[in-house]
Amino acid sequence: MSGPYKILSPIEYPKQDIICIGMNYIDHKDELEFVSKEDFSKDVDTIYFSKRANKILGNEEKIPLNEKITDCLDYEIELGVIIGKDCKNVKANEAKNYIFGFTIFNDLSARDLQTKYRQWYYGKSFDGSSVMGPCILLNDGSFDYNNLRLITKINGEIRQENSTKNMILSVDKMIENLSEAMTLKKGTIIATGTPSGVGMAFDPPRFLKKEDKIEMEIEKIGVLKNIVG
Repeated sequence: MSGPYKILSPIEYPKQDIICIGMNYIDHKDELEFVSKEDFSKDVDTIYFSKRANKILGNEEKIPLNEKITDCLDYEIELGVIIGKDCKNVKANEAKNYIFGFTIFNDLSARDLQTKYRQWYYGKSFDGSSVMGPCILLNDGSFDYNNLRLITKINGEIRQENSTKNMILSVDKMIENLSEAMTLKKGTIIATGTPSGVGMAFDPPRFLKKEDKIEMEIEKIGVLKNIVG
């Protein structure tokens, strides 16, 4: 078979909304305390919310700027967790047995819409606001998913750099906590939160622009590359 090839998102059409964890890195909570007009850093243990993704974009696909609805398109690198089998009331020390694998997730956000509607769902669920890839790293026990380096580059400039070891709520604890309340179905995608360095936290803010090149890398998984179109 010859001709050009295109790597699609590992899960293009999720069966359910993506489960997201907000404010799961202390440095991200701290940076937003100084810039947000809304209380994005509420004094709670965990912030869960969901994100609609009718279609998840993949590696090297163009990210729509969506200028008609937002002037404040922002990037967020997150470790994506893919559930491998239905789980309910799973303890943290058993959680690894229910994880199929891991991927890179770009939780694109319209910051002005988050503020306008005073919640996060609308400002994170517009078409083209979820990007995932370039692959799913199988959870085969050969690496520590609670200690993976993350880095985001915009046009070659490092904006975000951290490690999953600094997450407030670990992957295993998330699964325990969530599965206490709901059955996590096979194929569920969990976006585990982003570290500091998002565009809205700069002074002045540094939101995405047309032709910006985004490179998101998570250790062991690879690099997710996209251009803003």
